[in-house]
Amino acid sequence: MSSRINLKVVSTLLALTLWFYVNIVISPVMRRTITLPVEYRNVPEKMQVTPSKSTTELVLTGTRRDFILAGADTTQAWVDLYNLRPGSAFFPLKTTSPSGINVVAMRPAQIELEGKALKTREMEIQLELKGQPAEGFLAENPVITPRVIKAEGPEEQISQLIAAKVPINLADVKNSISERRKVLVLNRLGETPPDIKLIPDTVSIDVAIKAGFPTKQTPIRPYFLNKLPEGFRIEGYHLTPATATLSGPARVLVEI
Repeated sequence: MSSRINLKVVSTLLALTLWFYVNIVISPVMRRTITLPVEYRNVPEKMQVTPSKSTTELVLTGTRRDFILAGADTTQAWVDLYNLRPGSAFFPLKTTSPSGINVVAMRPAQIELEGKALKTREMEIQLELKGQPAEGFLAENPVITPRVIKAEGPEEQISQLIAAKVPINLADVKNSISERRKVLVLNRLGETPPDIKLIPDTVSIDVAIKAGFPTKQTPIRPYFLNKLPEGFRIEGYHLTPATATLSGPARVLVEI
């Protein structure tokens, strides 16, 4: 029994030794093909790059030992956009690889990119209040921080913006609201342009909810009892105050 165990141990050690010798000591040359994202470097300020993401395929050679020691994600593909200007142009791709790893082919070797000049515009936040608090509760005026944001993007898209909105649903709420909400910008077609960046893209919304009923101003109309004596008539009247403030459930006030 022990001899079989010893034989298995010896066989395992021999296999490990052979693997180490072939892969590390002799280390044959290998070829690998990988696909990498292209990193955009030195992008000028106020300039947008289209497409926003690109990839390239690299063919690498090196010994097995070099690939093992290099690890994953150590080879990079990048493009220098220091000279990017508005319009389309081709840019050569460059690579960085670990010692012992060689790039023997790259497809594509250059990519076409378009630069778009960016414009900035300040926009005031508009609140879209939907629904009413639960019966017996009132919502105070919402507080927005910040009240003004900046929209950045291509000039043709910035010029079409008409509103920056934040929706708030108050339907049946009983507790105060304090949270960050995403800002939605719309153009003249009611759409959100794809290349607009908002700074910041969220705002803080605070709405205090308190117990109480809504109020409504209604004019006071006199109701005259009995008839005037014969020979008399009402020429006119004046009420002070002329209106009354009513408080109660919204479903009741709307009928008054």
